[in-house]
Amino acid sequence: MNDKRKQVRTEISAEIEVRDHHSGEPVGRLVNLSPSGMMLFVGREIAPHSVYQFDLLLPGVVLETDTLTLGAESLWCQPCESGEFCAGFHLIDIPPDQQDVLAALIQGE
Repeated sequence: MNDKRKQVRTEISAEIEVRDHHSGEPVGRLVNLSPSGMMLFVGREIAPHSVYQFDLLLPGVVLETDTLTLGAESLWCQPCESGEFCAGFHLIDIPPDQQDVLAALIQGE
């Protein structure tokens, strides 16, 4: 796949579960993250151009919160060697009060 990213993504070593904000259902696990995008391991195929509101369940408290809520549009999805799917997302909505949490997570704080 031809990498068209404008920003380098940070690999996330902590186990961060991602849930659907509205249903609370598990979606997958965070693999990497940048200010404009992320990749998840997901249990089912996700159609491109789908829009989601996600809650990232942080492994601890980051800037007084344990959840990062953001909106994302799926860009691609393909099978991974693990039997799961890898899915790439463009971040489209990050509330102002969550911007610093996103930055801290990318910086590994």
